[in-house]
Amino acid sequence: MGRNHGFTFWAPGALVVLLVLLASSTGHGEVGTGPSHRAEPVVPGRFIVLMNGAFDPAQVAADHAAIPLHVYRVASRGFAARLSDSQVNALRSDPRVNNVVADRKMTIAAKPGTGGGGTSGETIPTGIRRIDAEGVNATDDIGNTIVAIIDTGIDLDHPDLNISDDCRYNVYGGAPEDGNGHGTHVAGTVAAKAGSGGVRGVAPGATLCPIKVLDDTGSGAWSDVMAGIEYVTDKRVKFNEKDPAGIDIKVANMSLGGCAAIVFIWCLAEPPAGNDDCGKVDGTVQDPLHQAICNSTIAGVVYSVAAGNDAANALYFVPAAYPEVITVSAIADYNGLGGGRAKAPRGCNYGPDDSLASFSNYGETVDIAAPGACILSTYKGGGTKTLSGTSMAAPHVTGAIAALQPFAVTAGDKDAPRNLAMQALSKKSQSDVSCGFSGDPDNFHEPLVYVGQSSSLNCN
Repeated sequence: MGRNHGFTFWAPGALVVLLVLLASSTGHGEVGTGPSHRAEPVVPGRFIVLMNGAFDPAQVAADHAAIPLHVYRVASRGFAARLSDSQVNALRSDPRVNNVVADRKMTIAAKPGTGGGGTSGETIPTGIRRIDAEGVNATDDIGNTIVAIIDTGIDLDHPDLNISDDCRYNVYGGAPEDGNGHGTHVAGTVAAKAGSGGVRGVAPGATLCPIKVLDDTGSGAWSDVMAGIEYVTDKRVKFNEKDPAGIDIKVANMSLGGCAAIVFIWCLAEPPAGNDDCGKVDGTVQDPLHQAICNSTIAGVVYSVAAGNDAANALYFVPAAYPEVITVSAIADYNGLGGGRAKAPRGCNYGPDDSLASFSNYGETVDIAAPGACILSTYKGGGTKTLSGTSMAAPHVTGAIAALQPFAVTAGDKDAPRNLAMQALSKKSQSDVSCGFSGDPDNFHEPLVYVGQSSSLNCN
């Protein structure tokens, strides 16, 4: 757990370029190692330009003959563009500009998972059973809850998913169709419909808002992710202002991440710059992704994010290190029950049953754990697939937030959405290690998310 925000849980005592925190294999879900730690984490020639004050980013771009890839006015104020060295130098000298930072890569690097095709009869995945979510009813309140999936898109025709017609965005243009499968898998764990004949999600039938920020190969950049956050934040701000164009997006899932700090082109084992001030250091924006998430949480959006798959300290990964988000580690659970008695299926051994998954990041920035090994969920093409990773853990928490809905967030406080959601989750989560999990390699043993009734919890 680690972060103290005015409430407590009782509990017993490598860095990579940006990548989607997915693990899969031709077995049951081998964790991909990802690109080399010495791979270049910046996008050559692409930059994010941040404004001072209320200056118009589009006008600044035009004045410097820059063609914006994205313009930010709500979650951030600035633009992303391909720039020459001379343009970068000129922009850094422009008093309207706060900072110019290199854009960074985001990529998927994992083997194909198992499965495919449909299912006969409803299947309750082990992760859903483990957190006792099979008893969550598909109510109107859940159906009207809007959840943003910031990822590779979603299979828009998947029969098990309730996808919004009004809330959707693709940074590349067109419909946010998922040609990769990762985003669809995440979406199913959050909200696959109950009784549909396929798998079941934590918050069955919740309305999904697909935000495609990675292409069909799983590649993208910080500036693309920021554009997705901009869309979510703009819709939420307009909702707060009672603008008819607004949408009440309550929670967003980000099963992606990367290194917190770089020098030249290399990742460093350091926390993100300006982590205690939304990415600012002495008034200069050093981490524009953090700034964007802060402004989104100020608008009232809760962010549930993956801790990372490098078996390392999550403090060195973003957005997992940001104080304003809920960071989720992964446990290995092989039978959907507590007690630690199950054997790992063939090709899916990530440590003992009911222990921290061998690939999962850990540390004081992690808030809560969820099942993340061998998770069956929806997939592109209308079928299902089994995948593993903290990418699979985070949507269990996202779904729990959507299902519980016992809190109302007032816009204006960057920490309020996270804190209120964690307070709600803390009333349910399995903090007793006998019902939770073992093997956390730090002194910050986080609780396991739980959405059932404590009186019905079976640890055997």
